[in-house]
Amino acid sequence: MITAAIPFLDQEYQRDLYIIVRLMEMRRVFSGGMLEARGRQEEPSSLRRRKMLRAVRPCLPAEDRKQLDMLIKAIDMKEILEREGGK
Repeated sequence: MITAAIPFLDQEYQRDLYIIVRLMEMRRVFSGGMLEARGRQEEPSSLRRRKMLRAVRPCLPAEDRKQLDMLIKAIDMKEILEREGGK
């Protein structure tokens, strides 16, 4: 879940968290696990947050997924209302 979230964090946190995750992956490799990494992206923070929520969704229990889905819908509705209110 941490690895999936890295590209969506602010750049100041990405580097340190990336190093920690790489160390965790090295430890997993030595014990026979799989490797996975994500690239860095430059996007607006609101879009990155929404993508991060969608990226961690599969890692959550079913009840938490439902709550996350409602949160994402609320965020989308808020942004639509803000866009329409600005016109």
